[in-house]
Order: sequence, then C-alpha cells, then structure tokens
Amino acid sequence: MIQEIARRIAILTRIVEKAPGAQVGRTALMKFLYFITALRGLNLGYRFTLYSYGPFDSAVLEDSRLRRNVDAVRVRTEIYRSGYGYVIEPGAAASRTIGLEADFVAAHDVDIDWVLDQFGNLGSAELE
Repeated sequence: MIQEIARRIAILTRIVEKAPGAQVGRTALMKFLYFITALRGLNLGYRFTLYSYGPFDSAVLEDSRLRRNVDAVRVRTEIYRSGYGYVIEPGAAASRTIGLEADFVAAHDVDIDWVLDQFGNLGSAELE
C-alpha cells in the first residue's frame, strides 16, 4: 500500500511537471489520471466513478494533499470572473519525489507524454 501511494504521488507529480506551462488544474489532473488509467492501462489503484465534471476518485484529492505536505506540488487558488479554480504546479521537492520511484515513472513516461500530447492543451470544459 505504501509503495502504491508513493508511485501514485510520483506519477501525479510527473504529470504536473510535464503539463503545458508546468501547471494543471485539479479537474484536468483528475481527467489526465483517468485517461492514463483507462486508455493506457496504468493501474494506480484508483477507482473512478462518474461525477458532475466527469471521472472522479477522492483518492486523487487525498494524494494531492499528501504531495503538498512534502512540497512535491504547490496548489494555489485562482480567482476568475466566473468563479475560482485551483492551479497545481511543481513544488521544491518535485524532482526528489519523482526520484523515489524513478524506475516506475520512467517506465510510464511514454504514457504520460501520450496523455499530455492528446489532452494537455485542452481546458477542463473541453475534456468533458
């Protein structure tokens, strides 16, 4: 279980690091993880269900909190005309966090690249 969480956190951090502009929103991150699971077959232990904005697993939010605690990522709130959103960026410990599971992440970099090439430039609404 601990290794599964470490791998998930490393993959999540790598997605954020490689995302266009090295930042991603919370809804988009959720969808990228769904795509990498459903379309690329990477089993990270998530159990996605249908939710208001598409696929959802609360474990992704918990993993995000864990990543913030170790400064693998930083999350900031952005205020927009129509409301607010969350911007997730690499933190000071991003490289170290990825390095803890370097072999696992390297084995799946092609999957991360594929998901970001296909969907990385789309906004959350376009990903629905």
